[in-house]
Amino acid sequence: MLLVALTVLIPLLVLVRLDRSGAGGRRWAVHRWRLRGRERPRNLGWLGVRWVAILLAQTLAVFAALVLANREMRFYMTWGDLLGTGEASNDLQPRQVGPPLAPDPARPEPPPTSTRPTPSGATLVRMLVRGQASGVNSEILMWLPPAYFSAGPDAEFPVLFMMSGSPGTPEGVYNQFEFDKVASESIASGDTKPFIAVFPTVMTHPPRDTECLDIPGGPKSETWLVTDVPAAVNAAVRASGDRRQWNLAGYSTGGLCATNLLLRYRDQFGAAASIGGYYHPWVQPSEGDLFGSSEEFRRSVTPLWQFQNATPQPTKLLIVTSARDKMSWDGNTYGDGDSKAMIEAARRWPGTAKIVLGTGGHGFKTYVPAFPQALAWLGRTNGL
Repeated sequence: MLLVALTVLIPLLVLVRLDRSGAGGRRWAVHRWRLRGRERPRNLGWLGVRWVAILLAQTLAVFAALVLANREMRFYMTWGDLLGTGEASNDLQPRQVGPPLAPDPARPEPPPTSTRPTPSGATLVRMLVRGQASGVNSEILMWLPPAYFSAGPDAEFPVLFMMSGSPGTPEGVYNQFEFDKVASESIASGDTKPFIAVFPTVMTHPPRDTECLDIPGGPKSETWLVTDVPAAVNAAVRASGDRRQWNLAGYSTGGLCATNLLLRYRDQFGAAASIGGYYHPWVQPSEGDLFGSSEEFRRSVTPLWQFQNATPQPTKLLIVTSARDKMSWDGNTYGDGDSKAMIEAARRWPGTAKIVLGTGGHGFKTYVPAFPQALAWLGRTNGL
């Protein structure tokens, strides 16, 4: 925190000093001189010092912004991550997670993991997953409640996939939603059973935002989420063998991902909570063609179109939004949300529910207070 404060304050102090030193008609911005014959500018040396100081101030300001962004989004956890000098093996030493599992020839070997305790007494697992089906190699987090270790060796637990926005990271959404505190309180109150939470990487090919889709001829983010990550979870922990007890939740882009996965893989996920989400893939020119020029594919991965045009069927979907959140609720420009239209279309679909907040824009401060209600809803409707 001190480093961040200094990197923010130093540029301001330098600029203030420069402004004061320019009093009396000597401000750098209006400093002029004329070369007359062999006359040399008297303040050329001082002017050079000023320019160097200004460039230094701007560099520090940019660095401060990058530091703050990284603290928020957790793009790089160490200097080695940033510079490419770190060794993953230092952080990902294999450790036993829970009671030893009986050998099962049908299961692959668990991937490398590292663990640490949480304030609630749970265990947070960081696991490297090498995607055999998708080709994606990335990390996931798993949160294991204390009951996971006190239960018998054959006890299985329901699962919650919690997905971040874009840009975002597993650890970022875990921290911002105060997950350890909220989940442990939800279990203690009986709103949910003890459950396993999985935080998969959503941005599988940064900085490109794939919207959790398999791009024709490109990245396979959807395959990563529905095939590779579940396989790794099943190999490492005692997740429920009944895939209907696997639940989804996501914030912003993660809300779109959760909704799409629920609609497209009903045999693998039982319910979803979309928090501050939207219901059509945002196609930015910089991202390229996400749909392979196929209108049929675009419609198949647009939940709003599906709810407005497909035959309604029972769907356990909770829509959490704010009427003040333009990026989730409603709007008339590119990038705006469509929750208002989604809620209207969902009236025909049994099993859907909504929480519409009256205040707050598109941010964690708006939606974190509603997260306990979302967990309780998943507990009531799908046995989380």
